[in-house]
Amino acid sequence: MNTHRLPACYHYETPDLLAALSPTVSERFSTSRELLFDQESFLRRIGDEELAREMIRACVRDDFPRLFGDLQHAVGADDAPAIERASHALKGSLGELGATTDQALAAELGLAGREQRWNQIHRNYDQFVLEVEDLSRELGLFLGGRNRTDEKN
Repeated sequence: MNTHRLPACYHYETPDLLAALSPTVSERFSTSRELLFDQESFLRRIGDEELAREMIRACVRDDFPRLFGDLQHAVGADDAPAIERASHALKGSLGELGATTDQALAAELGLAGREQRWNQIHRNYDQFVLEVEDLSRELGLFLGGRNRTDEKN
């Protein structure tokens, strides 16, 4: 059985997922990188900041841990149909947040699952985990009332 890791903020033993979304930023996380979460577009689309925050909290607390757990299990078990299903569900949740980069990665992972391209599945999964960790930081900044450019100062 292959072992794959969940994004750090989605481990089931984490008692408070929102606390795990600390606003600290890794060395890989810089303003020169494409935004994974465009908070201005998200707020424009939702129209209400408190509702937007509640949507993010619901995804972080409810959807993402379950869906990433499903995906982690599917990849570890080399279960192609389950990889496709979990990736599709994650694609939908990421789309609700406007996280188009991660949404596209989920779509690629789902397609690789459908076609049972195992090398690509494992490579894409590892990349997906890294990208979602970055997205989680951006969501944490938003929930903390800051944006990525605030971190540079």
